[in-house]
Amino acid sequence: MQIIIIPIIRLTAFEALLHDVPIIISKQSGVKELLRNAIAIDFWDVQKLVSIIVSLLKNEKFAKAIVGKCKDEIKNIEWRNNGAKISNIYSALTA
Repeated sequence: MQIIIIPIIRLTAFEALLHDVPIIISKQSGVKELLRNAIAIDFWDVQKLVSIIVSLLKNEKFAKAIVGKCKDEIKNIEWRNNGAKISNIYSALTA
């Protein structure tokens, strides 16, 4: 099994999920706002990081569940959707 740990925001998180690789992200990263079901830790909490890695490696069902929930969250993330939201906000502010 593979696991990816991402201490900062990168598209890598989404790429990993698309390949069914569980991710561990930092609570301080912006991606946490998009992936509410991702495992997020404080980047300085090494003991918790080790514990989560061991849990993911020992429990494939748990790892797959996390990946599945995160993949469900990213299904609706599209530039078209976000662009429409920004356009609506802009229109409301300039009307």
